[in-house]
Amino acid sequence: AIQPRQLLVDFAKEDLSKWRRSSNLERPPATYEATSAETGKALHVLVPELNGWDTLGREVTAPFSEGDTVTCFRAKGDNRTKNLMIEWQEKDGSRWIATVELTESWRRYALPPESFQAWEPRAGRGRKGDRLQVGNAQRLALGVAYSHMAIQSTRQEYWIADIGTGPNPLREAPSAVEVPHLEGLCPGYQF
Repeated sequence: AIQPRQLLVDFAKEDLSKWRRSSNLERPPATYEATSAETGKALHVLVPELNGWDTLGREVTAPFSEGDTVTCFRAKGDNRTKNLMIEWQEKDGSRWIATVELTESWRRYALPPESFQAWEPRAGRGRKGDRLQVGNAQRLALGVAYSHMAIQSTRQEYWIADIGTGPNPLREAPSAVEVPHLEGLCPGYQF
């Protein structure tokens, strides 16, 4: 499993007042607290009645060091919470969202830039071949939303810990692959 080289959020030391909730409903309010986990502190989130979306986010200064492109964290959900979304917002306002499947046990996740899909992209962004530009990432958010997840229950509960970044051990995927024109394998009329 990939370990973060740079730990961005350590909930043993994190000031939760820096995080801002975003939701389509103020009530009932979601609860956010740092709680003990098997290997340290984690953020425990309870959304009593999800109606659209409920996320928590904060600004992050230079989250990706030179050579780091992967977003790493540990997470788990309760028996009703099967997904969690992670969002990066770039300096130009472009939003990139990835969704992971949760289990009731702690799992490690490592998301390369290709895992993030454009959400309501700015003009000129989100086109084919475009992806999260980690050097421009400035805001991190996490949460639950009907728009990005298979919601089975309006009550959502999850835990997340050790949010960081690290290098991709498999290197970066190319943004485009040139397919050669070989008549026997991929003839020109198929292009």
